[in-house]
Amino acid sequence: MKRRTRVFDITSQHVRICFVELADRFYLEFVSPLDDRARLGRFLQIGFYHLCFLVDDLAKAREQLTTEKFVALPAFESEAFAGNLCQFFLSPQDHLIELAQMPAHDFATYFSANLEEEAGA
Repeated sequence: MKRRTRVFDITSQHVRICFVELADRFYLEFVSPLDDRARLGRFLQIGFYHLCFLVDDLAKAREQLTTEKFVALPAFESEAFAGNLCQFFLSPQDHLIELAQMPAHDFATYFSANLEEEAGA
């Protein structure tokens, strides 16, 4: 673990998150429900994972995935990605994939601006 962000409450999705940097441009997001209204609450209770990819053009990526038989879930704006548009997809094998419309350098800047303060700092 290189660095981690502060903990965010994403009230629109009823979850609490934190990003951890594992390597250059490789992050792990921890998610826990804030209450029983969390969109993915039933998955969060049993434990699950998904992959999230940053994309420059969500509409173009959505078109490509749906052509490859991925099922698109409703798009939404996420505070976890600085209010940018995100969307989940189910693969033909029922794997959950998330796309976030945010250039990698913008996420790196967002991540750095929200680092957890060191104890005693």
